[in-house]
Amino acid sequence: MIGLIVSFLVASAQESMLVKAFSRLFKGGRIIKDSKTALLIKNLFAFFVRASRRSFFSKVITSLSLLLSPLFSSWGKLRNSPIIAKTSSFLNNSYFIDHLLSPIAFPLMILAFFAVANVLYGLKTLILIFSGITSFLIGIFWGSLESRRLNPKVKDLTIFSLGLIMLVIGFLGFFLQIGRVMAIPILNEAVRRRLSPKYNYMAWTSVPGTFYVLSTFKKEEEESLPVKLLLLIVIGFVPTFLLGYRTEMLAYFIGVLTVLYYRKYMSKFALLLWAAFGVIIYVVTSVVRLMFAGLTANPLWAAAYRPTITAGFLEGIVMRYGWSQVTGGLIHLSGISSLLRFIPGPRYGPRTIIGIYAGGRRTISTTATIFAQFLLDFGFKGVILAFLALGFLLSIAFNMSKKKEALSGPYATLLSYALVGIETGILDLNVYIYLIMSSIIVILSLRAKTKETS
Repeated sequence: MIGLIVSFLVASAQESMLVKAFSRLFKGGRIIKDSKTALLIKNLFAFFVRASRRSFFSKVITSLSLLLSPLFSSWGKLRNSPIIAKTSSFLNNSYFIDHLLSPIAFPLMILAFFAVANVLYGLKTLILIFSGITSFLIGIFWGSLESRRLNPKVKDLTIFSLGLIMLVIGFLGFFLQIGRVMAIPILNEAVRRRLSPKYNYMAWTSVPGTFYVLSTFKKEEEESLPVKLLLLIVIGFVPTFLLGYRTEMLAYFIGVLTVLYYRKYMSKFALLLWAAFGVIIYVVTSVVRLMFAGLTANPLWAAAYRPTITAGFLEGIVMRYGWSQVTGGLIHLSGISSLLRFIPGPRYGPRTIIGIYAGGRRTISTTATIFAQFLLDFGFKGVILAFLALGFLLSIAFNMSKKKEALSGPYATLLSYALVGIETGILDLNVYIYLIMSSIIVILSLRAKTKETS
């Protein structure tokens, strides 16, 4: 069904009023360039860049770079050593590393997640998991076949403008949030619990915004990171980091690595090092949070703590309800209606509803992996169709981003939130918006190959 829809969109792209409207809007970038809103956004971004150079934060970064410069210098010499050179050469020829951030990462992460969790799975749960993975792989294969007949056509200015708007919205939400609580949330758990959800959603928009801007950054030299690019990555990370939400931090980390790697700013060896670094940071933060909660700080137990609880809830749901449809779409609707009160629907959040059906109290929210939301709302067939559509969409976005680098931003958005959603689920209104917007951008960019381009 999804393939038929995309095929129809491609075949009718030339006659589509929507496509023509988008083409007129962004043709030559004339309207964007003349827009007062775009000028305001550009000036605001320039102001942030100038202010950051004179800020205390910038001075701290400069001081740290001076202190760490001997370390970087030593690494520069070490990387030319025979061992490092041979390792790097081996990794550069590795098919696995090249696909570490491709759509294949999703089923691999699912397998790793459920393997780490200390849960004894029933037969029905195992069938559910492997059926979902199989459906996703079919979607990837289907998307790869479709991609051979397609070419993307989208202006870099369109992606850049959308990314810049999201960055401005993100910083606006961040400043409003900080002004509301008058404290830095990451330094105080009690403050973090008092944060406004709507300001959080605004602030987190800086995450996909950074991906979009990075994907259109003018490349000067391959496998080199210009200072402006590093500055953008650091600035884009500020709202997410200071608000203290690990999920958004992880999505940011994955998305930035995805864009940098597929735009040839990063070697396979560097990608592997950064991926290992990310795993270490995740384990360390898990240990620290468990220590503050008064629980054990065993690193291995900390790494398996959240997967065990989340996978355990899924097992409990399957034991209670089997593969039956239970909530009939209310979980996904609650992701919107619980925040936008003018929309009819549940006032509880989606994770609270999942917690209730998993046997928890109404005051506790929980997740039960990405499988639970589709299983409870639509049953076994919902899991199969959702994973098929996700695999197809990620495959199309991935293949188009290899043909047009500007689409690496939308692809990074889809991939990062899909990977993070393995544990947390895809249940938040802001994530709905990011995924829908990125999907629309990719779909509207699709053009059927002509004889000249094939």
